[in-house]
Amino acid sequence: MNKITTSLIALLALFLFTAGHCERVPDPEIPDDTEDCEAAGAKLLELGCEEATLPDGTTFQAYCEDVQEKGHAVNPSCLKTISSCEEIDTKCDQ
Repeated sequence: MNKITTSLIALLALFLFTAGHCERVPDPEIPDDTEDCEAAGAKLLELGCEEATLPDGTTFQAYCEDVQEKGHAVNPSCLKTISSCEEIDTKCDQ
């Protein structure tokens, strides 16, 4: 066999070996309290917390829904119950 044929066979063998060993990345688990994002955003606005609106103008509700849909918990079920902005870090810190 010439070098090209040997290289192609080695490349094919490598491909077949690695293709059989790839694992599918599981879909992110969506937190089950996404429906509380609206109430949490309203609470942050009511209390005048700086987290109510992101620097780019995005509302907390929009941020919360987007991040939670990607599988990252924001904990809106806790945030909707706070009575001061300080409780964001003390009561609802995950």
